[in-house]
Amino acid sequence: MTSYDTPSRTADHEQMLAQLDASLAENPDVDAADRETILRHFRDALESEAASASTSQSVGPDRAQWMETLDLLVGNQMLDESDRNELVRQFDDALGSLQNDALRTATEFAQRCREQGEAAAQAWLTEQMGSAQTTASADQAMGLPAHVAMALRRRR
Repeated sequence: MTSYDTPSRTADHEQMLAQLDASLAENPDVDAADRETILRHFRDALESEAASASTSQSVGPDRAQWMETLDLLVGNQMLDESDRNELVRQFDDALGSLQNDALRTATEFAQRCREQGEAAAQAWLTEQMGSAQTTASADQAMGLPAHVAMALRRRR
């Protein structure tokens, strides 16, 4: 796809970016440098929104802003209507996943692992699950690696 790469993207973001990349690649008016720039801006926007959503009370990205961006791309003939509709569907699917409490907890755990270390993240998770819970399944959940977000991608 492109050379701009970060580990914090979700599978849904990857899918949206791949769809956008494929659509842009088919457009003869968009050269490789422009395509790279557009993808970088979208990737940055997705990551920025994910970071701000985890620090605020926001449930997820702003759908209206996403729709406006896609409409601008369609208006500038950088994206066709069918690709736009597919990206909207993927966005809605991703947003639905973000609204799942368990996924939010797991995402927060992964972020805390990255920012505070696994021990602090496990302490936070223990608090969330209730300190009295010491069953084998809880012990297994406590042993999740910092890459818990990656495991969540496989659930689809």
